[in-house]
Amino acid sequence: DLQWHDIQELIGYVISRQQRSLKGREVSVHVPESMPLIRIDFKIFEQVIENLILNSCQYSPSMAPVMVTARLMPESLAIEIADRGPGIPVQYRDKIFDKFFRLPNTPPGGIGLGLSVAKRIVELHRGSIQVTDNEGGGCKFIITLPLEQQPKMPEG
Repeated sequence: DLQWHDIQELIGYVISRQQRSLKGREVSVHVPESMPLIRIDFKIFEQVIENLILNSCQYSPSMAPVMVTARLMPESLAIEIADRGPGIPVQYRDKIFDKFFRLPNTPPGGIGLGLSVAKRIVELHRGSIQVTDNEGGGCKFIITLPLEQQPKMPEG
């Protein structure tokens, strides 16, 4: 059910809905006011953002903030979710999106489907997802979604 949505609203909704799971963790959000709308299935895409934010909280120090940033690129919109955790070793970066894959020595919990499902949802929206090092430590997940012709706004 693709509809036009504001990325700021999506991120804000996910954070407000997950306040109990965040346990007081600071989540800083940086989204320019001039961001275009994106066509997404809100209910499904919120699961991607939620999974990445909660993973960042789970795998980084309890007082370290999670940073969510949106930026405009020439033909796409990028959503970045970054943390200050141990990062993801280069040799596992392609594998973390595989079903049932979990990094060695990770705390118990989960079965390794979250990132696989997130990747599939992003791809269904004609986007891509990757993981890189975060400047200053940790990792950064980058979701890229194509920009589309914006809907006509009603006059007045």
